[in-house]
Amino acid sequence: MTVEEFEEKVGAHHKNVSGIPKIIPLTVVDGLGFDVKEVKEWLEPVVFEEDYYSRWLEQEMPAGIVAGVRMLVDIVTEQGPTIHARIEHRDFREGEEETIEWKVKGKPSMEIRVLRKDSHMASASSLFNRIPDVMEGDPGIVELWKYRPLRPSIFY
Repeated sequence: MTVEEFEEKVGAHHKNVSGIPKIIPLTVVDGLGFDVKEVKEWLEPVVFEEDYYSRWLEQEMPAGIVAGVRMLVDIVTEQGPTIHARIEHRDFREGEEETIEWKVKGKPSMEIRVLRKDSHMASASSLFNRIPDVMEGDPGIVELWKYRPLRPSIFY
């Protein structure tokens, strides 16, 4: 669909994203003991500026059409920190890799990036399986090597 069709059929009617993208950041906010002040959700179309081949549709797709949807969430806490989540459900172009990124902006700052070469076969378990370790860990930023080796969530 075109961007105009997206705005008419999807964007205008679905300002609230039904809670799907806010589950993870709200869980983290709650686990860290912050109080939620405000939550905003919205959708954006994902649009490529050049033609690309869609392996899912098995055809060349023209530039400027909607190639997917971006779900965005901003969470403001009573204590001050803010959380921004961005999830994209979209077609991948040749050579692109799916990434999961967690960033802490401030002092000290940090970034965790998970690259998934075969995103259609993988899941976010490599990230979610660490949540119990983080929640039970010492306060503040803890070096990853101080955690025990990663275990599948079946053992929790």
